[in-house]
Amino acid sequence: MGAKSNSAGGTINEGRSIKTRMDLEQMGHEVVGIVDNGKDAIEIAKREKPDIILMDIVLKGSLNGIEASGIICEGNGCKIIYMTAHADDITVESAKKTKHAGFLFKPFEPYQLEKVIEGSFAQ
Repeated sequence: MGAKSNSAGGTINEGRSIKTRMDLEQMGHEVVGIVDNGKDAIEIAKREKPDIILMDIVLKGSLNGIEASGIICEGNGCKIIYMTAHADDITVESAKKTKHAGFLFKPFEPYQLEKVIEGSFAQ
């Protein structure tokens, strides 16, 4: 799900995408895209240039969210918030090696999403 100025965006797995989109819009963010694979996430991010990208770590296709984020953030100061139900040490450590603005561990509540986004803008 990608978002513009005071918006959030990036990729969200289908199970939560509608709810998360509604939560973001209620917070005043513009959602510029929802995708379920790394290739589409890269295309939308490069085209729309969202202020924040919400990136699920587990995606369909050959690229996971960590790999897609690495490509998206090459040479720029993008902000990635990772969302995952996979909080194992290997996954978290792998994500920590990339540019990121925070983590959301599923399931999460709208107030948690809002706080992580606020924190990323403060960085």
